[in-house]
Amino acid sequence: MIKQHHKRLLVMVMSLLFLQSCSGCSCSRNGGSSSSSSTGPLPPLSKYAEIYETTGTKAKMLSRENDLEWEDYEVTGNNEVHVYTSVDKEELTGFGFAMTHSTAYLLQTMDPTLKAQALQDLFTESGANLNCVRIPLGTSDFTYTSSFYTFNDTLGISDYDLNGFSIERDLEYLIPSLKEALLINPDLIFFAAPWSAPGWMKTTGILRGGSLIEGSGTTPSNEEISYARYLFKAIEAYRVEGIKIKYISLVNEPNIGFVNYPCMAMDAPQFARVSKLLGQHIEAAGYDTTIMAWDHNAGDPSDEVIFEQWTEQVHEDEELSKYISSYGFHCYSQGWQDGHRDFISNVRETNPDKKVFITEITESATSGVDFALNLAWGMKNVTVGPLSSGASAALYWNGVLTEKGKPILGNTAECYGLLTYDGTNILRNPAFYALAHNSRYLYPIDGVYPVRVDSYADNEAKINTATYRRADGAHVTVIVNIDATTYEDVAVVYDDEKMVNVRVQAESAVTIVTQKDPATTPYTGISVENFTITQQNANNYDFELELSHTDSDMKFYRTREQEPYREQDLLTYTLEDGKYHFDFDDIASGNYSLHMVLGDLVGVFNFTIPHMNPKAETQEDGSVLIKFEFDPETSWSSYCDPYGKNIYRTGKSYYDETATLVNVDTSGNHYPIYIIEESFTDNNPNDDEPYYFIVLTSKNGLGTIISYPLISQEHLIGSTQARLEVKNNVPYLIVKLIGVADENFEKFRLVVKDNMVDIHFAEYDASLGIGEYYFDLTVLRRKGIWYDILIEYKSNSNRYHLLVESADLTQAISFSGEVYKFEEWEGLLKVHRVR
Repeated sequence: MIKQHHKRLLVMVMSLLFLQSCSGCSCSRNGGSSSSSSTGPLPPLSKYAEIYETTGTKAKMLSRENDLEWEDYEVTGNNEVHVYTSVDKEELTGFGFAMTHSTAYLLQTMDPTLKAQALQDLFTESGANLNCVRIPLGTSDFTYTSSFYTFNDTLGISDYDLNGFSIERDLEYLIPSLKEALLINPDLIFFAAPWSAPGWMKTTGILRGGSLIEGSGTTPSNEEISYARYLFKAIEAYRVEGIKIKYISLVNEPNIGFVNYPCMAMDAPQFARVSKLLGQHIEAAGYDTTIMAWDHNAGDPSDEVIFEQWTEQVHEDEELSKYISSYGFHCYSQGWQDGHRDFISNVRETNPDKKVFITEITESATSGVDFALNLAWGMKNVTVGPLSSGASAALYWNGVLTEKGKPILGNTAECYGLLTYDGTNILRNPAFYALAHNSRYLYPIDGVYPVRVDSYADNEAKINTATYRRADGAHVTVIVNIDATTYEDVAVVYDDEKMVNVRVQAESAVTIVTQKDPATTPYTGISVENFTITQQNANNYDFELELSHTDSDMKFYRTREQEPYREQDLLTYTLEDGKYHFDFDDIASGNYSLHMVLGDLVGVFNFTIPHMNPKAETQEDGSVLIKFEFDPETSWSSYCDPYGKNIYRTGKSYYDETATLVNVDTSGNHYPIYIIEESFTDNNPNDDEPYYFIVLTSKNGLGTIISYPLISQEHLIGSTQARLEVKNNVPYLIVKLIGVADENFEKFRLVVKDNMVDIHFAEYDASLGIGEYYFDLTVLRRKGIWYDILIEYKSNSNRYHLLVESADLTQAISFSGEVYKFEEWEGLLKVHRVR
């Protein structure tokens, strides 16, 4: 890293150097070997910087923002990112994922339209633009098969000549998926790793656990000799199918002793013996395949001790070293989060001729459903953080899985792919964006790969960054704010001369692209400046927007998140006082995109309709318990500022600025309600302010979501009386509300239901009795069942149980041979059609 007090001198020295000129390169991707740029003067900065943003709130997802104009550098007091375009670091290899048997199976068995969408999301320039794919040689734990396999399973019979070798089972789904990916990007770089050798080569005799039967010293065993040939035959067989493996590791995660799926331990001496044998086969064949060593965790001391044993073998053996091109690392160790940057820097320093790759990490059920957290974690620990320290590639685990991380065999972990296939849709996960914020803008051009240039952030506790120069002369700076609570204003300074200022929201990312060819006019789009979503009831919402552009000709289209819009998605709205108003009636909870179109101007705003049904309940001690009852999978944790979940109290049935904040301490200081808390108790309620509102503020302060009014039963409906009566030759349950104004009776209805599927409603009819709700008991289908009696407040769908004191439990009526009576269960009133 270049420190502030050295940078002026360094720029003066490096200005004497000539760098590569790419003025003759086209921007199309095509074949060619990886190489650095030829020398030549640096292109000047274009006048404008392109800005692409993804916010943790999901409001913006790889959204192009208004271009910014470069300014002369001056100290602003903001965080600063310094970029030195004349100081080259390592070449970028790329970004990708593992095409597991599970991913391939889903791709080949889903609807062809969805498969096309998934492949486009993964490999095209409008998607993630990924260029690296990792291939399991034989099955891993992520497989659709009913049992595990390798390419030479012989039921325990040794086959040293590998006469039974075959990749035929991979021809069913895996290889077709790889070929379809190649049709989109013919320049894909393939990584490959076996999870185990065939069982007959191992100490356990099976695919799970054990190790290769070992040789001694530098003398390999017959099994090690056969395993090296086995790996080479896999390389050959895949080449026959048009799939050229560039990097191969000897085994995935060699430090694993035993798990319930294919695995195989390998120590450093065995790694050296097998690597030299395999390297000799590759060299004799003239292939450009190289060996990637390790392919396992780093960060914890136990991992690093064993890894160092591997590197010692490489350093001490010249022949071995020439076959080893790189080291691969997984990000699962606890120590990775805090130590990976120093670790990678040290590996690069002590192994300057070897590349460093991040080859596996996954989001999982243990990661939670927090989009913002997973986005920031991935960019800190998988992409931007490792890249800024010297890594050349970043690959996640599965490309596509179901919403429950299926199919999987022999493992109980619930992992997620870059994409989720839920049976009807393809959905992008946070890991997709952690990659795409880099991969969409960093790609090889005519075989020339981007080169990282020196850059650093002066506040690395919050800001991580990396900058690359593409072969077309463009510079790409990727920034992530890993802080969970506050935005950061960042001055991005190039060569201590020019800067742009960007605001990076909490747990959010910005990519800045400075094209070689200067734009004559800046890009401008439509952006949301403020929004409010007000819940009317469980399924209806009012939506209000303030935009950067106000025009009655604006068109709005609502789709599921990130889907393209069609004309049938057009919305109606009203425009008043510069605000656009929408009624979202009967809208399902979930994530949506609002497409905004005004002539040539466009914009996309992503928002969440939550699934929640909050309640206010007065307790025996007089306190009021506020139950949130929302589903965190509808992005609350991503959306809401940890200090932005609040409870307000008011005397009005609507929320406005006069409401009283309830979550304050005894000194009047704001008391935050954290994301995971789903209830709050008001210990000092005010009868003059019986209405409560949950108010959520987004992390970027851009908008607010307001619940419908919450009010305890005694404030809403006072007390209730219930009786059973035969009237006009009909047996009725009659419930009367006491304390409700006459004009409000129609806001309620009577609900009678069992705990399964039998549910009935009775609407208010003033002709039957003022304040009374009549329910015809003959509609009850089930005998011997105690039915709940509830009053539903229709405006928000909240339901309130009738308490036992509402009725005389001794009352019963008979009609047409049937008996109806009241029952009690834990203080609640029930009605019973006697068996």
